Amino acid sequence: GYGNNFDNCISNVVVERGSKRVYFSTMKRVSGEPAHVYRSTCAWAPGSPCLSWEAANTGLPAGGDLVHGMASVSTGSEQDDLFAVLHPWTGSGMETWMTTDGANWSLRSTYATSQERHLLYAAGQELFVGAFHALHSVDLGTSWTSFTVTNEHVDVRAIYADPVRGKVYTANDGASAFGSEWNLTRWDWSPGGALTGGVGVDEAGLQTWQVYFAGVVPPTIDSNPRRTYIGSHDNGNLCSNDAGASGWTPSGTFWAGDSFAFQYAPSNPERAYWSVYNGSALFYRTDNARTGCSYPYTNWAS
Repeated sequence: GYGNNFDNCISNVVVERGSKRVYFSTMKRVSGEPAHVYRSTCAWAPGSPCLSWEAANTGLPAGGDLVHGMASVSTGSEQDDLFAVLHPWTGSGMETWMTTDGANWSLRSTYATSQERHLLYAAGQELFVGAFHALHSVDLGTSWTSFTVTNEHVDVRAIYADPVRGKVYTANDGASAFGSEWNLTRWDWSPGGALTGGVGVDEAGLQTWQVYFAGVVPPTIDSNPRRTYIGSHDNGNLCSNDAGASGWTPSGTFWAGDSFAFQYAPSNPERAYWSVYNGSALFYRTDNARTGCSYPYTNWAS
């Protein structure tokens, strides 16, 4: 973490609607301590920040957990009404926590899911969470309902609720290495009601990946293309002979995983190496990095 202190790595920032105090959670995880949540000791106003802070995490589980999402709920009072979602470090399932005084938290519910990130307050009693699939609550987190469309990519990272247009949108980790899964979805929604009519809305077959690196294998002769490899989150290693102008294809027999690094051998452009994580760290090598960039012709061996 910055300055060797993970309290300087902030995961959430929220302004409490009633008190106008600023809250933030950090990436610091300490065994035996609750998740690190802090609040300003006074209200913020335009041009008048409050830059003194105090801990605001009493009651959160002392398991070295992280707060994955925080939201302020509008009640019209001057109390600090906040909700947070976290995934216990030593347990399973998402936990929803709430505070009505800004400092003391109580458990509201648990739900069996993973990869929770984004917590959104929409209106009234309504909350959304981006997780393995998106979640919806109409009772301020007492209960949750999962919503997804067929062939949607997992791990929803962003949710936008538009009460004027009556729509909810979600975005996730990608569209699969083949571009065959929905990266974006749209739902019909009226505040307080169930979501209906979910559809995928990727424009023109949008293919979206979170990319970790790009590596280029030089041609052996000038007439050959420069082959480009990219490593992606969730979708392994992808390849193109024209820097993606004609799209990307999975490199070798496809499997899901996070591809973090790539390097070819300067003495032999046919040989290349790449690393991937899919539940465990793996390392692969190929001896035909220059041979065909169409699935599955690059042969990788661990």
